[in-house]
Amino acid sequence: MGDCTILLMRHGPAADESVTGLDDDRILTAAGRGRVERMAEALISLGGRGAIPSSVVTSPLARASETSMLLLRVLRKHGHDVPLHVAKELAPGRLTVASAAALCARHQGITCMVGHEPCLSSFVAAAARAHLPRGMDKAMIVALSGTLPAMTLAWVLDPTEHGG
Repeated sequence: MGDCTILLMRHGPAADESVTGLDDDRILTAAGRGRVERMAEALISLGGRGAIPSSVVTSPLARASETSMLLLRVLRKHGHDVPLHVAKELAPGRLTVASAAALCARHQGITCMVGHEPCLSSFVAAAARAHLPRGMDKAMIVALSGTLPAMTLAWVLDPTEHGG
């Protein structure tokens, strides 16, 4: 596989419980939705630094899907019509270097993958040999560039630097 850019985004802060009682169905809190929107705007502000995804691929869990929809809304507000895809490879415990390579091959360009901890931090460690001191905070966005499995950590958008 050739060079690619992967944006990893952790879902926003979610409710502790869901209406159904299932973890997969937990949705974002109001504060979580606000944080995701702020992070999406911060992503837009990076503009030409490989920040605008050509596709968004999300975990099937409700909190990740909702995060993806909010990200898409902000992207579209700024004139970026980006397709959304759901991938079981982004469900908790499933993201690997091999599955990410397959996702990048299917979704050419800059691929934004919305998922969960600790999978995302583990992926950063495996793919870029980089360590995120706090792991990936909720709604954090990390950019990796290069060729899998030896990518480079390009930049990090930390929610603590964008209104919490």
